[in-house]
Amino acid sequence: MAWFRRRREACLPPARHVTVPVDGLLLRASISGSGPPLVLVHGLGTSGRCWTHNLDALSRFATLYVVDLPGFGESDTPDEVLAPDRLADSLMRWCLAMDLQKASFLGHSLGGEVCLWFAARYPTMVDRLIVACSTGWPRMSLAHRLRGLVLDGVREPMHFLPTLFEAYAQAGPLRMLKTIQASRPEALAMEMATISAPTLVVWGGRDPVITLDEARAMAIAIPKARLAIIEEGAHGLIFGAPRRFNRLVCQFLAEAAVTTANR
Repeated sequence: MAWFRRRREACLPPARHVTVPVDGLLLRASISGSGPPLVLVHGLGTSGRCWTHNLDALSRFATLYVVDLPGFGESDTPDEVLAPDRLADSLMRWCLAMDLQKASFLGHSLGGEVCLWFAARYPTMVDRLIVACSTGWPRMSLAHRLRGLVLDGVREPMHFLPTLFEAYAQAGPLRMLKTIQASRPEALAMEMATISAPTLVVWGGRDPVITLDEARAMAIAIPKARLAIIEEGAHGLIFGAPRRFNRLVCQFLAEAAVTTANR
């Protein structure tokens, strides 16, 4: 499997790896592509490696900043578990350390929840927002989420499962569980009305973790949001249905370029 991963990574666009200090921790990221900045935020237990099926397509439209959140991937692990809203604060300070005054943000699963908090708290730093199968809506119980994650395992492409399991083992199941428990979806739902950035909410038709009602509720709660559904996608649609997902994101980013040109 390590051979397969190295072969896959060899096909990715050339990237520059950077490590910067944030809150006493070293956070690692990769930078590739050209164009307006787009920050990619991974889901629970994973890392920047989860975007390997998206980087080539997205790097043609944007400069990609792929960050490992504190406690995940190759970034340092804090002594305490950070809730999604605190991860958003760390992300803001990472952006300042990277001299990113404004960017678009793309988050998957828990990364979407982090990006939603970020957009609500730091609106002037967000150009456009894309959340894919995002957590953060106060509808389902923790038990439902966990059952959905187990069920989702059989719906994802087999070739990507070793990458996921390796990341989960590195993050540790206890940290993952405590991160979910620290989530504050009721508070986030109230903040969504303050998000001013144009937003694309993407949902997978075969997602057992996030329901269609939740995705619709998010799209309604955020003033400038719209919902896009990838029928064949499960929860991990960024690597399970990458062509359709990449096309949606590139179209959304292209709209921003047209809007800027017409100003």
